[in-house]
Amino acid sequence: MTGPEALVATLSGFLDPAWVMPDPADARTQLHVVEGLVRWIVGRGLVEQEGMACYLLEVEVSLAHAVDVVRERSRPDVGSESAPPSAGAAVTD
Repeated sequence: MTGPEALVATLSGFLDPAWVMPDPADARTQLHVVEGLVRWIVGRGLVEQEGMACYLLEVEVSLAHAVDVVRERSRPDVGSESAPPSAGAAVTD
C-alpha cells in the first residue's frame, strides 16, 4: 500500500488522543484538516472506497472519538475557579 491509500490507513493514528494537539483550538484545526483531507482524497477518486472501507470507517470513528476528547479537554475544571478572598480576611506572606 502506497500513496493516498497509505495516508488514509494511517490517519486514524494521528487522531489518537496522545496525538491530538493539547490546545483545543489547535486540536479542532487538526480534526478539521484530517476530515477535509479524507473527504478530498475520496472525492478525487484517489482511493477506492470499497477497498478502503475499513480504513475510512476507522478514520470516521477516530474522528468522532477525537471530537469527544477535544470537547472534554475544553471543559473548565469544576472547582478550579478561585473564590475571591472574603472581606476583611488577613493577607499573610
